[in-house]
Amino acid sequence: MAPSVGTTGTIKLLILAIVMVFLVPAQPQADGSSKATRIGADELKEAITTHVESVMPWTAGAVRIEFCSRLPDVEIAGDDVTYRVTMPRTDDFIGYTNLGLLFYRNEILVKDVNVRIKLEVRRDVVTSSRYLAQGTVIGRDDIAVVEKWFSRPAFQVVSKPEEVLGKELTTSLRPNAEFTRHVLRDSIVVKRGALVRIVLERQVLKLSTMGVSEEDGSKGELIRVKNISSKKVIYARVVDDSLVAVDF
Repeated sequence: MAPSVGTTGTIKLLILAIVMVFLVPAQPQADGSSKATRIGADELKEAITTHVESVMPWTAGAVRIEFCSRLPDVEIAGDDVTYRVTMPRTDDFIGYTNLGLLFYRNEILVKDVNVRIKLEVRRDVVTSSRYLAQGTVIGRDDIAVVEKWFSRPAFQVVSKPEEVLGKELTTSLRPNAEFTRHVLRDSIVVKRGALVRIVLERQVLKLSTMGVSEEDGSKGELIRVKNISSKKVIYARVVDDSLVAVDF
């Protein structure tokens, strides 16, 4: 039996509805994109670590990074997503600092995440190997070099033995104490009242006489010396024990 006009119209409407269902596009994200890019926390941590190690002044392996809070996964709508790590230009790469994670879609900034981290730096530190009294002139047996982690700048800490050896302590140190620059001074090689030889050299001219030191002096230091013969006080540079030279 041939379908009636009403039946035919109903069938046409049904077919049209089915076709329309198949033609409806997927619902886009709020920005019109149907896809999303997910960057995991582990990937972001690795990117931060790599960035810090690439710009820091410290040697590889001398820094450890502690994240102050859990780093979340980040999801950005779209598939052309990139990101980069930023640090303050004034950062001294030690202690607490804030980094930025900037996320781009089609080279347009769409999200930024602030990340707080703690940077610790491992340094060699010269320490006392035993109790050292004030006035001790430091020798090899008086020191040890150990590794320590720092989360603050340690400008006064001494890292190299040559910065300590031959110096004189201005205070006493207990065993395993750190040497700092303010407890060290050049050792006195010429003491006040000591008899010294005064030398003056200029090309082929070489003169010498005896004098008395008017003050303590370390090697290389300029001190006042009284010429025994003339009784005049002059300035001379300490060369060694009982020897000073006049700069001419």
